[in-house]
Amino acid sequence: QLPLSIFPATRMTREQFPILDTITDGTANHAFFVEDVENDPGIDPMTREFMRASQIAAGVSVNLKRGDNWLGALALNWNSPVEMPDDFRQLIQAIIPH
Repeated sequence: QLPLSIFPATRMTREQFPILDTITDGTANHAFFVEDVENDPGIDPMTREFMRASQIAAGVSVNLKRGDNWLGALALNWNSPVEMPDDFRQLIQAIIPH
């Protein structure tokens, strides 16, 4: 197995990536859905530019926490806008630990 340290990393501060405050809102695990980065009013300009540079046009982010401890996050990204129907959203919500 390859150690993760060999892969390139991007480190950003909260000030450089303001959407983190929305994604990591509160203590509960939850999903954050973006069907179209270019037209979502919840995406700030810095995040929109980062997502463009990363070729992300749509995505889902899921917080994974146990109590106050961060376990990680799950991210699903698409390179074009996508419609996320209710059944897809329900499936994502169903896998979130409660």
